[in-house]
Amino acid sequence: LLAPADPKECVRAVAAAVTAGRLTRERIDASVLKLLTAKARLGLQKKLVDLESITDSLDTPEDLELATSVSEKALTLVRNENVAGGAAVLPLAHPERACWFVLTNGRYSTTGRDLVEAVKQRSRGAMVTLVDPQVPPPQLDALAAQAESACDVVVVAAYSGQAALPGNYPAFVDKLSAGEKPVALLALGSPYLLRACPNVKAYLAAFGAVATSEVAAVRAVVGEIGVSGRMPVSIPGFAQIGDGLRLEPRRAGK
Repeated sequence: LLAPADPKECVRAVAAAVTAGRLTRERIDASVLKLLTAKARLGLQKKLVDLESITDSLDTPEDLELATSVSEKALTLVRNENVAGGAAVLPLAHPERACWFVLTNGRYSTTGRDLVEAVKQRSRGAMVTLVDPQVPPPQLDALAAQAESACDVVVVAAYSGQAALPGNYPAFVDKLSAGEKPVALLALGSPYLLRACPNVKAYLAAFGAVATSEVAAVRAVVGEIGVSGRMPVSIPGFAQIGDGLRLEPRRAGK
């Protein structure tokens, strides 16, 4: 889920951190030992996979049920501030009065389609807009102004494998956050986006951009399911390993 976009650059960054003293060799050894111990416990070093038969055992109902459970348990709420009236941003009090902006990876990307469908199924009155990183600033300013006048809360779903947003997205999120309407940011991929968008009122990390992660995030935002995940990594300046706010569901059922 946290696979780097540039593995070689990631290795160089880790090496530089060790050289500078920001990361110790002991910390790396402990993490590697943890991974190897988990693999040994599962016997992965002894198992062989028949590649020809893989497709016969994928996408079963049991697989989907497990993937859904994992995605829901992975959800971690890092920030959830109280706003006007004393209530927290999440779960949304009135999902139908929210504006959703889905920050896709590109103009022709299919990213975010499952999330959009999940929102529409649960909040028919909500405004849902797919955005690409090359949308010009004036158009993004118009979208921000529309959200400020038409919605109670702004929800931004961002897909990124890195700690930053591409294109014109950073300025757009800053513009939304500067308005009077609270902004909730859903990080579908890298959990570090809070560093690039520090002014959002709520921050939910999903640790993945697959369909089950998208649906799980939407269900949590609208109050169908609770959130009890804990951070497996730290976000310098914002969260430590083990941090995580509890979110109780507002609506019963699935």
